[in-house]
This record gives sequence, C-alpha cells and structure tokens, in this order.
Amino acid sequence: MNSTLLRLLTGNALAQIIIFACIPVLTRFYPPDVVGAWGVALSFINIVAAFSQLRADIALFQATTEAARNHLYVVGIGAHWLLSGVALAVAAAFHLLTFTQDKYFYFTAIILLLHGTLQMSLSRMAALGRFDQQNHYRLAIAIVAYPGAIALYFAKVPDGLFFTLLLGNALPLACFWAKNPALRQEFHQFRWTQAQRTLAAHQSTGFYLTAGNLLASVGDQGMVLLIAHFYSPVEAAACFLAMRICGAPLSLVQGALSPYNYRIFQDLAQRNAFHSGIIVQHWKKWSIVGLIIFIPIIVAGPKLFFLFLGKDWNFAGQIASVIAIWAFSKFLSTPTSMGFFVTGNTRFFFFSTLMTAISLPLCYGLALVGWPLLRVLMAFTLLQSIAIWGCNIWMLRIIDQNFHAKSLS
Repeated sequence: MNSTLLRLLTGNALAQIIIFACIPVLTRFYPPDVVGAWGVALSFINIVAAFSQLRADIALFQATTEAARNHLYVVGIGAHWLLSGVALAVAAAFHLLTFTQDKYFYFTAIILLLHGTLQMSLSRMAALGRFDQQNHYRLAIAIVAYPGAIALYFAKVPDGLFFTLLLGNALPLACFWAKNPALRQEFHQFRWTQAQRTLAAHQSTGFYLTAGNLLASVGDQGMVLLIAHFYSPVEAAACFLAMRICGAPLSLVQGALSPYNYRIFQDLAQRNAFHSGIIVQHWKKWSIVGLIIFIPIIVAGPKLFFLFLGKDWNFAGQIASVIAIWAFSKFLSTPTSMGFFVTGNTRFFFFSTLMTAISLPLCYGLALVGWPLLRVLMAFTLLQSIAIWGCNIWMLRIIDQNFHAKSLS
C-alpha cells in the first residue's frame, strides 16, 4: 500500500477508534432526547457544510499556484459564513430544526461556522501534501469532542455534547491560524478582482460540485431531520446513531481515499490510462472489507447494538439492519466518485446525486401518510441503493468513453 495512503488511513483509523470507543459511553450517560438533539445538529451541519464552501476545498487541489490556493481558501471561508447564515435563517423561519430548547440552535449556529472554516483549513493542508499535520488535527478534533464530552459529564457541566463539539472545532482552528500567520494576513490582502479570475477557472466545477454535494448530503443527513419532524426524538436519536455507526467505515476511508484516488486517477488520466477497470479493481478489493463489516449488522443488528450502546438502543440496531445495504453501497462507491471529476464530467456527478436525492421527498410522502419508521427506512434503502449502483454503471460508461476517445485521437 502506498505510504501516503497508509498514513492517511492510520490517522483516520485512530480518530474513528476514539469515536467508537466513546459512543457507547456517551449513550449510557446522556439521555436519548439529548442524543437526538445532538444528532439533528450534526446532520444539519453536515448538510450545510456540503455546499457552503462552493467546493473551494476541492478546487484547492486543482489550483497550480500559491496565490490561487490562498484566494480559494479565503473565498471558501467567506462563502461558508454567508451561506451558513442564510441556511440558519431558513431553518429558523421554517422550523427545520426540532430542538426542545433554543440554546441548542445557538450551539448549532456557532459550531456550523467553525466547522466549515476548519474543513477549509484541513483541505488547505491536504492540497499542500501535509498529511501528517492533517492527521494530527483530525485526532485533536476527535479527542476534544468525544472523550471531552465524557469528562464534562463527570464534571457536571451542562450541555457537554454540544460544548465539546464546539471546542473540538474551535481549538484546532485556533492552532492552525496560530501556526499559519501568512493565511491570516491573506484576509487583509484579499483582492476581489484577483479572486474573480481564480473562481472563473473553477466555475463549472464549483457549480456542479456544490449542487451535487448538497443533494448527496440532503439525501443522507436529511433523513435524520425528516425523522425528527415526523417521529419522536428517541426515534430520531436511534436513526442518527444507526447511520453514524453504519457510516463509520466510509468515514474511516473517505477522508483518505477520496483525495488519494483523485490524485491517482488524475495521474492515470494524464497518461490516458484511466479506464473502468481501475474502478472495478477498487470495488473488488474493498468489497471484502465491507462484507466483513456489514453482514454481522444485517444479521444481528439489534443484539450488537444492545451490547455496544446499551439497553435503550435496541431500536437503533433494527434500523442499522435495514440501512446496512445502503451503507455498504456508499462504502464502495463514494471514494471512487472522483472518477466523475477527473474526466471533467462534473455535471454527471450532479445528475447522479440528483437521482439519489429523489429518495428523500418520496420518504417524506410516506412518512406524511403515516408509514411506520422501519418501512420508510426500507424504502429509503431500496431507492438509494438502486440509484447509487445505477449511477456507478453510468460513471463506468463515461470513463470508458473518455478513455477510448483519447486513445483514438
């Protein structure tokens, strides 16, 4: 295995181990309604962060000069703050966040602003190849947010889950800016005319990536918000935990494999050696890992969740058994979606995410007419899985068409 990929996977693995070790403790300490509010906040933050940076974080990898990267960094943060404000205003006006206490909304707002800024900073490191530093920051985020919440519980500090999530974003960001004073100065030296030229070079990529990532995130994270709206806070908490745990394998590999695959696919494309067989080879290799993880969840989800999370979370195990097939599909396909970007077909990425996002309004309609939650989630899993693999087949055809066209030219 490439040493860069190994370092990335190791850093992500340590962060996920910390999170996994803490979740069963947190679910025994904090009541289900608080965990549910925490899950709604995280889902909303992930939805907004998927589009609010206008995908300047991806454009950082395409930029060829330091000045262009600096402008993209500032533009990404500025766009995140602006669009986050709009999203929060819409959420407040239409009561999209079903919090039982107003303070959770204010926590969510502050964490959202910090989170997107920190993610832009982590992408800035990755674009420069500073993967070890990126690993250190990911570990710091996990340590502060999860063991920190356990420590605050014993210290009897109120709202520990939210407070440590805030600190988990604020402290690493403060350290990053302290170690990179030149980037702080870039905010003062920013010139809009220069930024416009930089953005123009990434305009089409940015539009389709922004819209595509918004749709992809709404299709996934939006289910937690939907369930919180139609069902009880405890059921929303169970759904959040089931999705969080089933999505952990993807979280482990995506932060490492997505930027790594992007660079590898890009190098292969430049040599006209990028074809569908590269993607299929990845799927074959990682499907073994995925089956080892997800088959036990499908077969014995409730028992595993009872042992792992405690007696209050049997229902989360039932949900996990239902959505595991969807999680397995995303585990295989998401890291290889970079194939769309490498071939320059970002508009097809947008249309593929549109296909997967269609499941959310359909599930909304099912919940509206009174379907039980598990049946709604079965429909969600079926619709999402069909859309994901349909889009994967579509992507392979596009890659091969591009490969053959270059071979003939």
